[in-house]
Amino acid sequence: MMIYLQKRVIDQNGRSPSSTENSKIRCGMTDTYYLAPIRSSPLRSYKRSSHSKSIGISGAYTASVLANLQAAASRGSTIEREKLEKFNTWLNIIFPNTKVKAQTIDELVKIKLENNKLQSEDTITDVGFGFSQVLPILIQGALLNPNELLIIEQPELHLHPNAQFLFAQVLCSMANGGVQLLIETHSEHLLRGIQLEISKHRIHSSKGIRESANKYPTNKK
Repeated sequence: MMIYLQKRVIDQNGRSPSSTENSKIRCGMTDTYYLAPIRSSPLRSYKRSSHSKSIGISGAYTASVLANLQAAASRGSTIEREKLEKFNTWLNIIFPNTKVKAQTIDELVKIKLENNKLQSEDTITDVGFGFSQVLPILIQGALLNPNELLIIEQPELHLHPNAQFLFAQVLCSMANGGVQLLIETHSEHLLRGIQLEISKHRIHSSKGIRESANKYPTNKK
């Protein structure tokens, strides 16, 4: 998100904020994460980095963040293990019977997918492009704490309509966990999925996504 913070900020009257106001703006943006509409294309291998939370605006650090998360969980970190379990749960909502692992070889990381039902293993470059587009969202969402903001443009990109519909469950689960979401979407399937999740909470008279979901339609001119 720092790519945006480097730009000069002005208000609606064309006035530049004072240094104090700028500091407040920057402080408020430290808990904000943004994912661009087209995430990074899948690669055979990725250069490993020390990133442990932010995957970058295009998801370029997804492989490293996943590798570091898995390593921390294997060392016995309860918090990281819970985050990894959350990620795996969300992954299987959209892609049933699928497991993702980050394989580290020297300074490189490879992302591999295992399908328990088909008993197959593939690299991320050998599966549908939609997988590489949704993986960064799942990783970033699992790492965030309550009240942190995740802004996502077109989360449904390159996903099958049914996967878009199921993705709504994941996004609502993120929101119910306290993560603030701002989503820009063109997907009717995603919106209908969110509507279904809202209706579930209404039927069971439980508080949740229906208490905080808002839709802001826009029209192109």
